[in-house]
Amino acid sequence: MMSGDFINHFDWSYTVDEHVTALRNLSSLIRQYFPTTPTYWAIGNHEGVPVNSFAPHFVDERFWPIWLYEEFAKMSNPWITSEASKALVTLEGHFSRGSYSVQVIEGLRLISLNSGFCETTNFFLYLNQSDPDGTMTWLAAELFKAEVAGDSVHILSHIPPGDGECLEGWARNYYKIVQRFADIITAQFFGHNHADYFTIFYEDMHDTSSAPVGVLYATPSATTFADMNPAYRIYDIDFTDKFVSIVLHN
Repeated sequence: MMSGDFINHFDWSYTVDEHVTALRNLSSLIRQYFPTTPTYWAIGNHEGVPVNSFAPHFVDERFWPIWLYEEFAKMSNPWITSEASKALVTLEGHFSRGSYSVQVIEGLRLISLNSGFCETTNFFLYLNQSDPDGTMTWLAAELFKAEVAGDSVHILSHIPPGDGECLEGWARNYYKIVQRFADIITAQFFGHNHADYFTIFYEDMHDTSSAPVGVLYATPSATTFADMNPAYRIYDIDFTDKFVSIVLHN
């Protein structure tokens, strides 16, 4: 699982052509060394050009990052279905939100969620902060489908809710969705902060003495930004019924 930010952090020198080249180089490298390993990607805020920019479909078409979503669809083949790939790029005649849902194995789905729609410096969001591009509505709908089917779900994304770069409204809505679907969301994997930590979700978000309902794992980064050694995490996941046992390896 690749949780986003595959681009250098020279933020104001970004170009679409350089981003596409970097993403294709990374995808090629992963395929070279892990040719038979299913690989799932999430979009990070540094994939935007300019940085942090992910235009929702209600703004002028010239701002749409369709080039990015198309590139991610190519990078995700053949590990996501053509239906999921199409959903990544298209949405009822518009480009999609850069998210997708895929059946990994029987009984387990993976949802890749574009957290660029919670980025505080994605200025497009200030035109509509309630549910930018319907991201939360889509997430809830996908989780409901999984619930009806009796599937468990892992969520892969980039900016953790509650992070200073994530809009509070988006974070609170995400938290409420996790509370609602706590029985089927068995793991959440995020990145962004280049640090290794976990976050516990509670039955009452204002009361840490209430029952825990979920865990989010934030992982470090392969880049040395800023003043960090390159790092990654290997999780051994024992997936049985509704419960997930995770053993962490450095």
